[in-house]
Amino acid sequence: MHLEERIVVATRIYLDESEGDAAYVAAGWAFPANQWDEISDRWQTVLEEKPKIPYFKLNHAMGLKGPFEGWSECARDAKITALARTLPHQDGFYGHGCYVARADFDAVTQGIRRVYRAPYFFCMAVAMVYAVAGDVQIVGANAEKIEFVLDRSREAVHMRKLFYSDIKPRFPRLGECLDLDDRETPPLQAADLCAGAIRQLYEPTPRVIPGISALNGIFCGPLELKKKGLEDMIATPLFKKKPIP
Repeated sequence: MHLEERIVVATRIYLDESEGDAAYVAAGWAFPANQWDEISDRWQTVLEEKPKIPYFKLNHAMGLKGPFEGWSECARDAKITALARTLPHQDGFYGHGCYVARADFDAVTQGIRRVYRAPYFFCMAVAMVYAVAGDVQIVGANAEKIEFVLDRSREAVHMRKLFYSDIKPRFPRLGECLDLDDRETPPLQAADLCAGAIRQLYEPTPRVIPGISALNGIFCGPLELKKKGLEDMIATPLFKKKPIP
């Protein structure tokens, strides 16, 4: 008797972070893992269209620096718009993540376990938990596993250690967590666009990001932690500061 091969369906979430004067953000895009290659190819095609750039970072684009140095605003706007339009409007593709006002977070940090007091680690951890935790789950409803890809950095390396030691053991549906170079990974560049656009929602004088309307309808998943929600989140066992005996 032969056992049938079991196909494991996975949702892959690419996450990036963005920090400003008014907000902390960890956000990106969720989609079935076996469908990301097509999006990557479309994004790469737009990068290579003239005028060509080797990779995309929203901060570089908006500041006309790095690969965008010497560009006109009109050419910059057209490139961002074309990249935004590569992201699909179809079932299974979602914006995902967490964002919190800086003032609200800074007011409660002393009640958070020390390892999560840095906004990067807190927002990334919340985004991971939010993908699978009970009634707040919004992605991967049909997925057996949910995996994450982070933009490579020292923080991302430490976040992966936290994922495997502190987060994954609590949530069996979580799969793997990787860190990759965003300059070589188009979905992480798309996550950078998502996180930067979300942060602008909080800025006192938000900048208009060209082509952002192309994301209407898919740009709806990230969790906004307002004061009460933030208090509830840090009261959970993962984040709650343990009392000193």
